[in-house]
Amino acid sequence: MDFLKVAARRLGVGLVYGIGFAVGLWLTFLGLSQVRLAGEPSIARSPIETVVTRAAALEIVSSEAVVRPYLINIIGTVRNAGTIPVSHTTIVADLFDKDGKFYFQCKGWLNDTIAPSVTMTFGIDCHGVSKGLWERYGSYSVRVSA
Repeated sequence: MDFLKVAARRLGVGLVYGIGFAVGLWLTFLGLSQVRLAGEPSIARSPIETVVTRAAALEIVSSEAVVRPYLINIIGTVRNAGTIPVSHTTIVADLFDKDGKFYFQCKGWLNDTIAPSVTMTFGIDCHGVSKGLWERYGSYSVRVSA
């Protein structure tokens, strides 16, 4: 019985030391994440401002519509004209009928990180295009969305 008491006590002490070590490590990393390098600007931005700023740095270089029966694909290239890498980008294509009226929207995503001054290809598949929607197609516009 004494063996079980000693083992339980040692296990408890080890658990307390382990928890203390984990908390200390977490606080150290938390403190280091708040340290700024000398000369680095300290600009407080909300997450939404950061997303909008990064998306605004992207520009559509070229695009074209590939139109087939019941399928419309928009393909093209996008370039990061900013100074920071951008990732998880949404590209939106708006479809218009032959009279120029908006009638359908498609989205595509680039999960790769686009470094500054780098151009990357994209493809947007417009799923759910029925016969009526396909026959109405006249033109499109494409844009980067935050």
